[in-house]
Amino acid sequence: MAATERRRPRSAVLFVMAMFVTGLMANALLRELRDRGIITTPVLVLATVFLLGGFAVYWRFYWVPRASSSEPDRPRIVVAETWHSPYPPREAAARMRDAFTAPAARVTADDTSVHVRTGSDTTYRIRGAGSAKGWDALPLAVDLTAAPSEEGSNITAEARDDLGYYEDQPAPFVEIEVRRRGRELIRRAVVATAGDGQ
Repeated sequence: MAATERRRPRSAVLFVMAMFVTGLMANALLRELRDRGIITTPVLVLATVFLLGGFAVYWRFYWVPRASSSEPDRPRIVVAETWHSPYPPREAAARMRDAFTAPAARVTADDTSVHVRTGSDTTYRIRGAGSAKGWDALPLAVDLTAAPSEEGSNITAEARDDLGYYEDQPAPFVEIEVRRRGRELIRRAVVATAGDGQ
């Protein structure tokens, strides 16, 4: 899978240490320049603001997207289910694809399988679980596959978190929510592929 080939970001501890050492060196250099009269205090303040702004841009537009797109060092939180549908695999896959038409769902599909992604790890990482927008962006992925059977198709579904790289395990309340949302997404596929009398 392409996702597993993506490089994992450096450890957050090493990153913080590197930023700390760089900050100390920049502070010492700027202070020396100020003490020698090469730069003035207002210029020093302006340089500090510029450095902090540069760090904020680096964090937002490089570090966060890189960490969000990297594979975690932990097992995914997974919800799996299998069921039978009276529809043949192609029709079952088409029905599942049509069940996820919300703008927030990103769907890719072929003849017999559907892959759905919801949420955004970047938004979740920046906004945090404490904000409504961040909590709504908790990312999930669902893989749905229909295989032929004697009377229709057998469908397998696996919903999982789509979080990128974090130093720590997800909090228990995040795991509970991933499982709850995963079951809801799978339920939509079950309803879409049920027969008229079911």
